[in-house]
Amino acid sequence: MSPPEAYGFAIDAGQQYKPQVFESVEVDLFKEIPIQLIAKASHTHFKTIKDLNPHLRGHYVRSGRLRVNLPAGSAKGFKSRVKKLVDQLSSSLQQRIYVVQNGDSLSTIA
Repeated sequence: MSPPEAYGFAIDAGQQYKPQVFESVEVDLFKEIPIQLIAKASHTHFKTIKDLNPHLRGHYVRSGRLRVNLPAGSAKGFKSRVKKLVDQLSSSLQQRIYVVQNGDSLSTIA
């Protein structure tokens, strides 16, 4: 729908969404971690991380190289904070247990 005027839409600048302001950081993860941990390392909320990163599905991030968008101003020191939190998580968890609930399927559990 570009340009919207060609399709009969007149959108004022005040009605448009403001562009999201964020910083991108690449981090190497050696194990699967919860997105909540990324949010904690960036001093923000789970929903903010999910909104800035539509490519992240579910509640966990796979191991490997990850490019993550963070709120502006939170990239400085992010890698060291996430490493510290991953180390704490590793020492506190031996394994993750999921209890199957009514309505679950193999694809939603995976």
